[in-house]
Amino acid sequence: MIRKTWLVLCSLVCVVMAAQGQQGGIRGNVGDLDFEVPLTGVKVRISETGQEVESGEGGGYFLEAVDPGSYTLLFSKAGYTRLTRPGVVVSPGQLAEIDVSLAGEYEEMDELVVRDIQLGGASEIGLLNLRMESSAMMDSIGADLMSRAAVSDAAQALTLVPGTTIQDGKYAVVRGLPDRYVNSQMNSVRLPTADPDKRAVQLDQFPSVMIESVQVSKTFMPDQQGDASGGAVNIVLKGIPDEAVLKFSVGTKYKTTVADAGKNFLVDAGVDMSPLGHDAGDMAAASVSSPWAGRFGVSRDRAPTMVDWSITAGDKIEFDSGVKLGFVGSFFYKRDASYVEGGVDDKYWIDQDSPTPNKLTPYTSGGSAWRSYSGQQVPSWGEEINTSLYDVTKGTEELQWGTLGAVGAEIENHSLTLLYSYNFSAESTARLAEDTRGKYYFFPDYNPADPTSQGGADSRWPRAGRDYSLYAPFRRSESLEYVEREADSLQLRGDHTFPVGDKSLGSVITFKDPELDWTVARSGSKMDTPDRRTMDTYWYVNEDGQAQHSFYEDDGGITLLLRKWREVDETSSQYFTNLKLPFAAWNDEEGYLKFGVFDDRVDRSYDEDSFYTTQNLGNYVADWNAYWGDTISSQPIRMQDYPLDVSYDGEQNISAWYYMAELPLASFLKLTGGARMEKTEIATSMRDVDAKTQLYIPSNNYGELNFQGNEHLANVSLQQDDVLPALGLEFTPHEKVIIRASYAETVARMTFKELTPIQQVDNVGDDIFIGNPALRMSSLKNYDLRFDYNPYPGGLVSFSWFMKQIDDPIDYRQVLLGGSTLATTADNYNDGLINGYEVEIRQSLGAWWRPLEGLDIGGNLTLIESEIDASGAETDSLSDAIIAAEYNSDLTRDMMGAPEYLYNLNASYAVPKLGTEVSLFYTVKGDALKAAGTQEDGNYIPNVYETEYATLNLSLSQKFADRWKFGFKAKNLLNPEVETVYRSNYTGEEVVKTSYRKGIEFSVGLSGTW
Repeated sequence: MIRKTWLVLCSLVCVVMAAQGQQGGIRGNVGDLDFEVPLTGVKVRISETGQEVESGEGGGYFLEAVDPGSYTLLFSKAGYTRLTRPGVVVSPGQLAEIDVSLAGEYEEMDELVVRDIQLGGASEIGLLNLRMESSAMMDSIGADLMSRAAVSDAAQALTLVPGTTIQDGKYAVVRGLPDRYVNSQMNSVRLPTADPDKRAVQLDQFPSVMIESVQVSKTFMPDQQGDASGGAVNIVLKGIPDEAVLKFSVGTKYKTTVADAGKNFLVDAGVDMSPLGHDAGDMAAASVSSPWAGRFGVSRDRAPTMVDWSITAGDKIEFDSGVKLGFVGSFFYKRDASYVEGGVDDKYWIDQDSPTPNKLTPYTSGGSAWRSYSGQQVPSWGEEINTSLYDVTKGTEELQWGTLGAVGAEIENHSLTLLYSYNFSAESTARLAEDTRGKYYFFPDYNPADPTSQGGADSRWPRAGRDYSLYAPFRRSESLEYVEREADSLQLRGDHTFPVGDKSLGSVITFKDPELDWTVARSGSKMDTPDRRTMDTYWYVNEDGQAQHSFYEDDGGITLLLRKWREVDETSSQYFTNLKLPFAAWNDEEGYLKFGVFDDRVDRSYDEDSFYTTQNLGNYVADWNAYWGDTISSQPIRMQDYPLDVSYDGEQNISAWYYMAELPLASFLKLTGGARMEKTEIATSMRDVDAKTQLYIPSNNYGELNFQGNEHLANVSLQQDDVLPALGLEFTPHEKVIIRASYAETVARMTFKELTPIQQVDNVGDDIFIGNPALRMSSLKNYDLRFDYNPYPGGLVSFSWFMKQIDDPIDYRQVLLGGSTLATTADNYNDGLINGYEVEIRQSLGAWWRPLEGLDIGGNLTLIESEIDASGAETDSLSDAIIAAEYNSDLTRDMMGAPEYLYNLNASYAVPKLGTEVSLFYTVKGDALKAAGTQEDGNYIPNVYETEYATLNLSLSQKFADRWKFGFKAKNLLNPEVETVYRSNYTGEEVVKTSYRKGIEFSVGLSGTW
């Protein structure tokens, strides 16, 4: 598949390089609106290229030698109101006729414009110009393309950016580097996150209706933040319009999986999702001094209705005093749902005692699965083991709403912008997982109706009369979870130009007017998960033929009927300012000096409160197909506090200052460089811990310590100063060709969770995670080279190479805690390396053959090679045979989360006269390592990989009656199986670990603009 893609892309390159489309032109007449006479001396300028002429004696003008493309014309003359005419299309060898009339002003004044918050706009031509002018290597996607590609949020938008993908549907991965190496911003303001496990921002909470563009800077420059190693993702919100606008849209959708569920949609009957979300405060924990009631177990009901709507209004007001004010307000609302049926969630390993010791068999817990009998390995009688071969059904009801407001004011040389955004999202999820395949794996002829069948209470095989009823019994896990997420940001920005006049330093440099920008921001992120309920039961038939459901009990009689409250709240106070000193050099080329300071102070509070019961809940006598949830929900249950809950406060302070310069060595050669001095302070402090609680602390060699008297071992503080240099070279051998090269050093930080040296459990009975206070920050050396060919506005051919050398990369490994308890911890590995290539093509086919006018195609391909030195703790527990099979000769393996390749293909066809546009987008993500293999008591769990999958989206829009647009979108038309697999060279096989299908989605929408 990659080879075919290479051939397609190379063919497109040849076509573009060979096709030198004919140039066209723009002509027309300019008149006075009130007196209907021609106007002379009107400046007519093409915004995208800067080409400019003035109208002649008869009001006529002519812009010649214009490359094919879509442009914005600006008409201006002293004493007249400036006019903007967007969407002027120039065809090869054709003249576009544009006639306009200007309205007179009562008094002559300089033009004043409320500066738009957006950087580069939403059009692909504008964003491409921004890419070509940026000192860093940048890629971006605008609102126009997001709409055509049928993406609904910032996370989905990133999948269209070359070399960028999404992990777990939320987190940005840039050039194979996951969340800790990617910096997420909104209007250049660093965002906090309430994710309990990561420092990464959950990008799915920012809807596309509020976004002007998503920009990804792939190389570091000193005016960027020092942890933008993979890249800096900047979500640019919609800004103040140039003229009055009112837009309303409404839509609905149909999902095949949700429709198939119908009245059997899985729901949490204990949560009533109101129009603005369920009030999490109503789900507060009760007192443990009295019995509790509450819904346990999943229910079924009609699938929810899916609808979305939004409204946006904005305007610009002019005053006689020379002040202009502008504003924009937007509100969006969405109800959505998703459904998974037939999903798989399995665990396998290599059991050395099994009949096939070099093949994957179901993972078992609770005892030894096999024993030798009559010369063969058979299921071990007398043992009670559990498998984890789950068939999964999941229903999710989603709600999202939010608002954006901004006001701006400008006088000559100065502007202020105040912006506030708020996003709320809620998800109510009911998940049902059932394991029946474990029993049939060990006993293929098991018959629940016959206790004497294989695997029964009075089994005849492998040893007659033995009780195998609790050997891999049928299992059912039901979980109900409601999650609220909130994100808000208040930002005040100022832009100033100081008209001090030219200041010359001899004949070498002439400084122009200094420019200063500053931003003060207060941002917050909150994640509230109240009353997460889990219910784990098993089912068996005794020797009397009685079928019954029972609860599992953990150590100490803890029944796996659990309730948990968790709240993560994080706030960020941030300011930064940049002073730019532009100058004209000795060769009349433009350059600049730039200085700045940055400060970001993040405070996090993490609170959790878990409850369990040791109450004897008895058995539920019923067939397997009956559910126990209704009975348990009506039964008073006495709950107890879980003593190992983790609550802590975290603080991260990042302060920096930088200097940089752009020096034009010649008209075709530019040098950019400088350094950033950055200071990092990270600290965590435990609170609300039972003094008698014993916690695992790594400084005690993973042994248990009482918290009381050892608090200093559980609290962590880290401080580090870094000097981060960067150097870039830009070579322009032709006006349409730019070659860039850069070198930069960056850092990557650990999370609060990874530093805190105590036992952390998401839910009672889940896997244990232990932080490591000895973690060191990672450092990276970044090398980049890019060739860009811009044959005409909107056209692009680009080739890139990048390499990242990582010292002390942070990754996860598993450790054994004194006995046989397996836990995960974070550690520094020796080094890592990422090496990759990117190819991107954008082409308007009408630029070289007129019959194809309106047809645009594009594609990009990223190939990634990654490796990490896993020698040491990860490989110490593995056998020589496994190491030889699974690792390279130098004990390296793939880096986690880095896909082998990514590529996107897209095509759109527009007929402006009819207002019709059709677009098709095809996106593929290659295999990526999700978890490295490990060995437990001689049993080996192989590497887990996410496998390749592709998505195909179609969109159609039709304008009518001038102001209205109808849209139709079809998403995920291929409906691929999204899988992770156990992949092992040691066993030579591949076994599915998780699998599900998202289903196909169809949506329709109507929008009107006034």
